[in-house]
Order: sequence, then C-alpha cells, then structure tokens
Amino acid sequence: MTAGGKTPRFRGAVRRWGALIVACLLLALLAALDSHLKHAGGGAGFHPAGASCVVVSPDFPSFCAKVADTDAAARFLTETPRPFEAFELAVRKATGVRPTPLRWDVWMGPRFVWSRWNGTQGMCAHPGLLLRAVHAWRSLWGARPDAEGVYACAGQYYAWRDGFLLVSPSPEYVKAALDSPLVDQLHEGNDTSLLVQWNDGDLRVHPEPGLPVEGTLNLALQSTGASLRLADAWPDDALLTLSTPTPEDALRFWKTAVRPFETNATWTRCTHLFASLGRQWALGAPAEGWTGRIGEFSAAVTGVDTTGAVPVPAWGVRMRPRVQESAQAEHPWLPVVAPLAPIDYAWEGRPGCVATLMGERAAICLAGDGATWLATSQPALMSELLASEIRETRAGADAMLTINWKSAGKTAETLLKKAGELEIIPEMNDQEADAYLGKYARSFAHLGRLRIIGRARDGVVAFEGTLAAPEEEGSAQP
Repeated sequence: MTAGGKTPRFRGAVRRWGALIVACLLLALLAALDSHLKHAGGGAGFHPAGASCVVVSPDFPSFCAKVADTDAAARFLTETPRPFEAFELAVRKATGVRPTPLRWDVWMGPRFVWSRWNGTQGMCAHPGLLLRAVHAWRSLWGARPDAEGVYACAGQYYAWRDGFLLVSPSPEYVKAALDSPLVDQLHEGNDTSLLVQWNDGDLRVHPEPGLPVEGTLNLALQSTGASLRLADAWPDDALLTLSTPTPEDALRFWKTAVRPFETNATWTRCTHLFASLGRQWALGAPAEGWTGRIGEFSAAVTGVDTTGAVPVPAWGVRMRPRVQESAQAEHPWLPVVAPLAPIDYAWEGRPGCVATLMGERAAICLAGDGATWLATSQPALMSELLASEIRETRAGADAMLTINWKSAGKTAETLLKKAGELEIIPEMNDQEADAYLGKYARSFAHLGRLRIIGRARDGVVAFEGTLAAPEEEGSAQP
C-alpha cells in the first residue's frame, strides 16, 4: 500500500524532472548547434576587392569588452560616458537591438570584417542559429532576393555566402563582396586583437593597458644604423613630434600619414590655404643639396595660437648635422628667409635671425646651439629650446612619432570654440560646439600619450608602441 502510494508521486516527479532534463538537453543541443554555425569553416569573411580600408577581428565582441575594461577606456569615458550613443541609437532603430558585446556575439557571432569601398562601407559576420532563424522566418513570409542574391531590409542590403552574412547600405557593396575572395584569418590562437589594413600599411591593436599596437608602413626610410637622438628634445607638452634620419624621410612619412585625408574637402581647403600663404610670403628655396648636410631631422607642433582671427600653429625643427659638419656653419634654411629681409637676433647668447610673417604669432626664427640647427615659428619657443638642455633618445629607432593627447585635446577644444564663434561649423555656435563636440576633445585629453617607434626593414617600416599610455609611462624614455 505504501509502495503503491508512492508510485504516483514518483511518476509525477519523473515527468516533471524528465521535462526539465529534456528542455536542458534541447537547449544544450541548440547552443552546440549555434556555436558550430558561428565557428564553422575557415577565413575571416568577405569584402569588396580594392577596399581602401579593412578592419578584421576574429572575436570582435571580446575585443570590445576587453577595450572597455582598459585604463585608456576608463580615462576616456570620464568626460563622455557614451561616446557612441548616436551609432547605438541608429543600430537600435534599424535592428531593434541595442549593440553590446554580448548581444553582438549572440546575434552576429565572433568573426567580424568591416571595409570602406568606393565611397560606402559594409560589414561581414558569421552568425549563429538565431539570425539564421530570423532570415528563414522572413523568407517564409515572402522576403525574396534579387537576381544576384541580395535582400533588402530596413534600408540595408544583405546577402549570404558560405555561411557569412554581408550587410551594407549599398547594394553595390554587397554584390562586389559576393564576387571577392575569402579573407584569410590573420590571427592565431586566442588572439583578440583588431587588425586594420589600408593601402599603405597595417596596424594591429591589442586590448590591453595603454592599447599596444604594432604594424608596418609601406615606406622606405634611409636607415642610418644609429639610434635617433633628438626625438625627445622637445617640451613635454609638445602636441606632436616626428623624428626621422633625413628631411626626405619626414616628408615621405607625412605624405603617407595624410593620404587618407586627401579626398576630404576640409583637408583640401586647408592645404590650399597654407599653399597660398606660402606663395604670398614669397619664401626662398633652401640651398641646393641642403638635405645632404642633415644627419637627423626632428619636427614638432608645440601648440596652436588662437588669439587672432586665424589659428596659427606653433612649430619647431631641430636638425643635427652630419658628423663631418659643425652646427656652427651657416644655417641650411637661411636662403629660405633671405627674400623677407630677416633681422639679426640673439637668444641665450646664440646668434640667429627672425623673419616676420604675421607679427610675433608667426615668424621664421633661425639659430643654432652648437650641436643642432634650430628653426621655430615664434621667438619665445626658440628662447625656450636654447635655454633647455637637449634630452637625447636611445631607442634604436629609425622613426619616432609622439602625440600628447592632453595638449591635443585642449587644442581641439579651443579650435572648436573658435570655429563656433566664426560660424564655421554648420548650425552651431560656440556654446553648441562645446556642448556637442567639446566633450570628445576633453575625453581625448585624458588618454595620456601616443608613442610609436619605427625601424626600417626591407623597404618597409615595422613599428610598435602604444596609443594611449598613461602620462607617467608615455613620458618615460624607451
């Protein structure tokens, strides 16, 4: 009787637990299928051939999550807690899902490819079960592709190829990607770095403290085999510095760096403005063969003067002569200022000259300190450089680039306010420019210092460094 009484209760428990076990097994099966679909096959994805810029990540959600946990992100977010709010809102309106690393992984999977092509952009992912089920549901309710297999949804165009999903606001982008070869998976093991490739090189960003980077530039530098010595011979708060073995190397580096901006209308206008100013001032040409006299070239932008109607950058140049020549010899840029009738001047007992361009805000000052030739845009900067002792770098590098984000952020904030006052920014005055754009400039001011060291190897420059080292680390000698 007792055993018989327990039997119904036992059977009920088995049914309840059995249903739960079956549900768990079903969920486990679906999760396994989802994981298999996300990781099946090889390669990173597809993008149109001839893309001007490509971003590749084997685990994009993990990269984003780890970057968000870095010290650089914490410092950046102090001023702008949600820097991508507009992007998040656009994605949410288009898909109904607020983008977060977890949600991206659930819907899109880990693999990610983004590229810029022919004036538009698009992305590629390898989704799992959930997004494929949504696509199947849309197909069941009448969604049909065009003759080339491209679907339209919420203002976007997409297509499937070998398990990969291609999405873009341009149907031409999707069609071009469908006809392109598979991008190889260029990461190894559990690497969660982000790879950026463009026509002139590549850059790999690691989601670690300071945002370490490495990569190559398709740039041939004249390696001297000796370490640069002038890369740190500037004030600590200098906005930007660039050091190379020769002036030609610096020019090639600059042209390579600004090439992505050449199609930008604002950049083009600024370039034409400075070119017209150069013609107006009627500067002379440097002495023939002057670059052959230079053993090391270092340039810096130390700030931007916004006291007048037109912002004027403050810059400086240091040039170390070759071993066989003394810096006491005639300054190689003296012929440049000769047509401007420069006046003799002396700083800290060092003779030189000043050629005025726009009063004290913009001039060409030339002098030497016995070891290097100097040129600056302001007499005060020349006095500061000659009064300070040169700090020599021993990094074993053929090129070095630094950016002080604090100085860059403050300068950008000031320029934005100035642009608002002059009504250069459409539909924004100075208060609105500061409210909507100034916060990003202030966020960058917390990033510390960018420091990149390059070494010439077989016709390319292999570089490494950090994008946002804390100030106490970024200012240290390498």
